[in-house]
Amino acid sequence: ELAPANVARKTKERLHDAWAEGKRAMKAKEAELRAHRDGRRETLADELEDGDEVLVDGRPVEPGQVIVLRQVRDRVEQDGGARPRGSRRDRRA
Repeated sequence: ELAPANVARKTKERLHDAWAEGKRAMKAKEAELRAHRDGRRETLADELEDGDEVLVDGRPVEPGQVIVLRQVRDRVEQDGGARPRGSRRDRRA
């Protein structure tokens, strides 16, 4: 598993995935900015009435709170439990 060819292959795959994710994020942000410029921007808050709340996994979410943990957890499970370098767990140790 630590053979140079395997390390290079996995690094190439991770780089490709990161590049593709960056391009998707860039296009999504550009679309969001264009929609805002053109007055077509809609948010979840536009659909909520006073007193409504948003639940994520059964827990209320505060305005401005960002939820990305599920994506990270799912990606870690796909990679066989490997945590990314520089993860929070590493910094605490």
